[in-house]
Amino acid sequence: MLAKTKKLKTATSMEALPEEIIHVIFLRLPIKSLLKCTAVCKTWNSIISTSSFIDTHLHLNCRDGQLLLLQAFSSPANRREPFSLHRDNPNSFDEYTKLRNPFLAYDRTQAAISKKRSIALGSEPINVVGTCNGLVCLVARDFTVLIWNPSIRKFVVLARPSVTFITDDNPRISYAFGYDSSTNDYKVLRTVSYVRGARSCEVEIWSLARGSWKSLTASIVIPGDNPCYPKAFLRGTHAFVNGALHWFHQYKMINYHDSIVSFDISSESFGEMTMPAFWGNREICLISRYRDSLAFFEQEFTDVFRLSMWVMEEYGVANSCTNIFTMDFHHITYPYPRPLWFRNSGDVVLECIQGVLKSVDSKTKSTTDFRINEYVCYDFMDYFVESLVLLDKTNAISY
Repeated sequence: MLAKTKKLKTATSMEALPEEIIHVIFLRLPIKSLLKCTAVCKTWNSIISTSSFIDTHLHLNCRDGQLLLLQAFSSPANRREPFSLHRDNPNSFDEYTKLRNPFLAYDRTQAAISKKRSIALGSEPINVVGTCNGLVCLVARDFTVLIWNPSIRKFVVLARPSVTFITDDNPRISYAFGYDSSTNDYKVLRTVSYVRGARSCEVEIWSLARGSWKSLTASIVIPGDNPCYPKAFLRGTHAFVNGALHWFHQYKMINYHDSIVSFDISSESFGEMTMPAFWGNREICLISRYRDSLAFFEQEFTDVFRLSMWVMEEYGVANSCTNIFTMDFHHITYPYPRPLWFRNSGDVVLECIQGVLKSVDSKTKSTTDFRINEYVCYDFMDYFVESLVLLDKTNAISY
């Protein structure tokens, strides 16, 4: 009774303050505290739920530092909590919190709406398309897409895509996720391309503000066989940098890349970058985001397995690429080491055989074991910042 009375007095004292002061106090509170404040009174809830407050709080939170979001390989043991957030400190990598699978809540929602038995997506493999400003884009079974904010336990279900495909032509359905800073909107780009068959690539885009898909197929102006062929937007093959998505483009059905296709999220238009001249006919296996720059990883197979990393220091300038490191791996067999992501220090995390993680110091080129959980292999890693985005969306589902 005493605790309840004390809490009531605190709330009453706060309500006596000018709204401007309350607003400043709220901006300095963490997400969990703000969510509790929304339940205190309508006035507090209305302040915290405004888009202007959400944007300002996100801006301040981004400056305070970032977490790393990890997705474990799908297995019955981690199906309920396949995601986790970790603090990326120089000498430690402590788990911040585990995150419940939002598709479990999606299944319950679908069961309540329809009496028909449907596929339980909570037990299906989940593909992480990307993260941005505290939102995570997830896809299950090619058609079901969620925009998820794990910090506030809300998600938005995207409408079913309008572009269909012909199974016999071996389609490749791919997604990419980005933020339109000019309109404060989040967008999902979807492509349907074909390994064989006469059909060309089809593209559509979904907007959180609009809440629907829009066809962009007629806007494709990239020359060559197919700007989406054959692996556009598969994991590790696209990067969101400088307000645009980027992926490698092949003019011909060979293993070498001729240019970099860009897609401006704001103008919803395609562009093209010239490949650095020194690449020649080398095969580039990965394009990624390194802080605010484009990064490229190259694999070479000779007597050893060689992995090189390059960073484009000046955006759009092909010859501004700088070699960060080149490493040789001796006596190694498939699967070869692949870059998983980057730590806040700039170190590169490599996934090696049997899921063993290695951290590569980009300055000294030294490699150390990077243990998170001895018994868990990870499939995805990306920067993450807690935010209130989706709190003001009436169509967002809480769980």
